[in-house]
Amino acid sequence: MEADKWASQKAEQVRRQRDGRDLQQKTRLHDSELRAKYAQELWNELRGELKSRVELLNRELGDESLEWHDEVKQSEVKIGIKGSSSEVVLAFEPQFERVSGMVLHSHVSYGAAVRDGKVVFTDGSTTAPIQVIAEKVLDAVIKAL
Repeated sequence: MEADKWASQKAEQVRRQRDGRDLQQKTRLHDSELRAKYAQELWNELRGELKSRVELLNRELGDESLEWHDEVKQSEVKIGIKGSSSEVVLAFEPQFERVSGMVLHSHVSYGAAVRDGKVVFTDGSTTAPIQVIAEKVLDAVIKAL
């Protein structure tokens, strides 16, 4: 009798564990599908934000101090400083769902993650909005002007 009760309790425990694992697996799969679907869109938004800010800064400076290059690959952006070999290179790596590159002499990496059902870039565990990434990248370039 006592063994039957034990077996019943343990069976219920196993069912709960299985249900929990199934739910976690479904959540991970859903998150992976969201990242795969929307990471490219985030990259496109970041490229647009960077390009817009480069153009705005050049307009405010009254010259073309910053040079924008993305003609070779849509998955890569280079922001150069006119008359200098210094540049920022960012690339979108769809297989890893991240943006990474060199901002002057520092490596940066932002991975796509699902937060509250929305795909965002993160810097480690912290959400990194597109505007914040663009500002950090361009602030590093501006210091070299």
